Amino acid sequence: MSKDFLAKYISYARMHCNPKIPDENVNVLVKCYTDMRSMGNNKKTITATPRQLESLIRIAESIARMRLSDRVEKSDIDEAVRLIKTAM
Repeated sequence: MSKDFLAKYISYARMHCNPKIPDENVNVLVKCYTDMRSMGNNKKTITATPRQLESLIRIAESIARMRLSDRVEKSDIDEAVRLIKTAM
């Protein structure tokens, strides 16, 4: 993949793709976030904050944008959760 093609792809995705999270996937997102928060309860620490929830949403939307999709799928949310857990 050439550098020029990648630059055009990213530009196109930014201009033409604005992914939204459908209602059925909002519940998946909330469940993933609450699961992340409950991981710290046994250690008396909070493992997920509202900032992580915002990051989770942005990452899921970015993954959907990379697919040139206007809809965030469950697989996008799962990948976002995996990335955040790896970073933590």
